[in-house]
Amino acid sequence: MNGLTIFLHSFRQVTGNLGMAVRVSGGFWLLTVVAGFVYGFIVALTNSTFLAFIFGVAFLVFLVWGISLVAVVWHRYVLLEEQPNGFLPYRKGLRVWSYFWYGVGIILIVLLLLLVLFFVATLFMEPRDILRAFDQMQMSLVPLDIALRFIVGLLASLVYLRLALILPAVALDESLTIGGSWAESKPYTGAIIVLAFVLALVNGGITLFSNIVLISAQGSAALSLIVSLATLAFQWFYFMLNISILSTLYGHIVQKREVY
Repeated sequence: MNGLTIFLHSFRQVTGNLGMAVRVSGGFWLLTVVAGFVYGFIVALTNSTFLAFIFGVAFLVFLVWGISLVAVVWHRYVLLEEQPNGFLPYRKGLRVWSYFWYGVGIILIVLLLLLVLFFVATLFMEPRDILRAFDQMQMSLVPLDIALRFIVGLLASLVYLRLALILPAVALDESLTIGGSWAESKPYTGAIIVLAFVLALVNGGITLFSNIVLISAQGSAALSLIVSLATLAFQWFYFMLNISILSTLYGHIVQKREVY
C-alpha cells in the first residue's frame, strides 16, 4: 500500500459514486441551509440574545449529528454496500452519536498535540507571528506562513489518520479501540505520511488559490459569489473524500482488502 494509491482509490470512490454521495448527504446539507436561514431570520426578527443562544445550540447539535450521520451511512455504503433510504438516510440502530463522540475525542487529542507544538514553536517565533498564519479573516500569503500552515496540516492529518480507524469500526458495529487503531496503522506509517502530505497539498493549494482569487475579486460581487460557491462545493467534496479515505484505510489495514 502507498499513500497515493489510497488517495486515488478514495477519490474514485466519490467521483464514481457521485450520485450516491449527493443522495447520502444532500438532504442533510439542504436542511442545514434552511435551518441557517430560519435561525438568522428568527435572530433578526426577535433581536433576543436568549433565543439566539437557544436556536444556536439547537443548530449546532443538528449540524454535528448530521455530519456524523452522513459519515456513518457513507462508511456502510462503501464497506458493506448497504443502500441508504430516505431524504435523510437515518434508521434505528445507526451509531451516530457514538461516531460523533469518538470523533470529538480524536480531534481533542490532535488539538492537544498542536497545543504542545505551539508552545515549542514559541521558543523560536513570536506567538503573534504564529497566530497570524492561521487568521481565517486575513489569511496571510507570506511564504513562511503558508509553510507553517502546511506543516501543521500535515502533522494533524498524520495523527488523525492513525487514530481514526476507529470511526469506520464504530459505523460498522465492529470492535476497535483508539489504541488499537494506532497499533494497527503503525506498519503503514510511511504510506499514511504520504497520504497526509497529498491531503495537505490539495487542501492547502485549493485554499490558497481561492484566497488569492477572492483578494483579486474585491469589488466584484458576482466573482466573489462564484468563488465562494465553488469553495463550498470543494469543501463538500473534500469532506466526502476524507470519509472515503477512512473507509479505504480501514478496509485495507483492518479488513485486509486489496487497494488498487
